[in-house]
Amino acid sequence: MDEFSIGGSRVNPGLRRGPNLVLLWIGLSLFTVYSLSAQRQVTETSVTPGFKYIRIQDADEQLGIHVIRVDLRDSEIGILSVIAQDGLPGRETVPDMSKRYTEQGIRVLGGINADFWSVAAPLGLTVIDGQIARSPNGRSSIGFSREKNPFIDVFVLQSGLSGRNGDMFSITSINRFRNDSNIVLYTDLNGDTTRVKQEGRALRMNPAGTAGDGKRVEAVIEEVCAAAADNPIPDGRWIVSFGRDYLPRIDFFHPGKVVNLYFSLGPANMGLHHAVSGGPRILRNGEISVEWEREGIRKGFDTELHPRTAAGYTADKRFLVMAVIDGRRPGYSRGVDLYELAELMRGFGCADALNLDGGGSSTMVVLDRVVNRPSDRTGIRPVSSGLFVIRTER
Repeated sequence: MDEFSIGGSRVNPGLRRGPNLVLLWIGLSLFTVYSLSAQRQVTETSVTPGFKYIRIQDADEQLGIHVIRVDLRDSEIGILSVIAQDGLPGRETVPDMSKRYTEQGIRVLGGINADFWSVAAPLGLTVIDGQIARSPNGRSSIGFSREKNPFIDVFVLQSGLSGRNGDMFSITSINRFRNDSNIVLYTDLNGDTTRVKQEGRALRMNPAGTAGDGKRVEAVIEEVCAAAADNPIPDGRWIVSFGRDYLPRIDFFHPGKVVNLYFSLGPANMGLHHAVSGGPRILRNGEISVEWEREGIRKGFDTELHPRTAAGYTADKRFLVMAVIDGRRPGYSRGVDLYELAELMRGFGCADALNLDGGGSSTMVVLDRVVNRPSDRTGIRPVSSGLFVIRTER
C-alpha cells in the first residue's frame, strides 16, 4: 500500500468502484497545484508548520475531497474538541465555532464537524479540556491525551459516588437522560438546568475539581432537592440525580456531607483530554473494518453514497488525518460509501479511522473559511460538535 506522506511518496486509495487517484506530493511547497490530467487536480497548502490542507478534485470519479494532515509531534500544534455554543444543547455551524474561538485569541488552523446529534446534543462521548461533557453511547470515539496521543475505541464510563460505610453508587451517565433506575451526573456543561422531569431526588454539590477521565474528586453537598423538577445548575456546581428506585437508600445524604466521586473511561484509561464521537469505526490496525453492526448502526448506512466526514491517524500515531468528501452534488461530487471512505483514509496513511457525522453536516474549515461544498441547499448546517486544530505559541 502506498501511503500519503510528506515529501515524495504517493497515494493510491484504490476505491472499490475503480478510482485510481495517484497523487504526487512535494512536502516543502507552500502552495502547489498538480494537474495530473485534465480531469484530476490536487492543491496542497502548507498553512503552518505541522498543518497541511489538501484539496483533490477528480472529475472522472466525480469526487471532491478535502484533507487536513496534522503533525501531532509539533509542540505548537494543539487539538480542541468543541460543543456548540459551549453548552448542551446547542447547534452552531463549524465556521462559527472556529470564528468564536479565533475571537477569543485562539489561533484556529482548521477543523471539521464531529458527532451525530439529536435534540441539539452530541450522541456520543464528548470530552472538552479534560471534562466529560457527555458520556459514551456504545459507538466509536476518537480521543487524545494531554500529550496528543490519539486513540479510537468504544469507550465505557466507569464512575461512582461514595455512599454509606464505603459503599459506592454507580453513576450511569453524565449529562444524559435520567430514568427511574439510574443515577446521572449533571455538570454546568449541560446548560442551566438538568431538564429532569421524573420523580426522584437530587444532590447539588460543590466539587473541588472537574469530571474527567482518571480523576477522583471530593465534593460537598449543598442541598438535597426534589428531582421531579427542572433543577437549576449554578456555574461550577454539579447535580447528581437519583431515580426513584434509589430513594430508600439515600436518606443519609445531607447538606455539608463530603462525598467522593471517581471517573474513568475504559478501556484506554489514558486521561482523555479531548474526545468526540461518531461511528462506525472503518479502519482497524491498517485493515478495512466497517463495524456498523457492532456499533448498532442501521443496515444499509454502510453502502449508501453520502457526503462523509472522517478522522484517523497513522500507525505511529504521529499524524492526524481529517477528511471531508463532498456529495449529493451531481457533476461535482457524488459522495462515497463507508468502504470507499475507509480506502481513502487508508490511502492517506491512516492505520485507524472512524466515520463521523456526514450528509449535510459534513463541513471543513481552514483559517475560519469553509473549503468544501456542504450539501444542504439552505446553507451550512448547524451541528452540535466539532474537532479543531489550533496553534499554541509556546
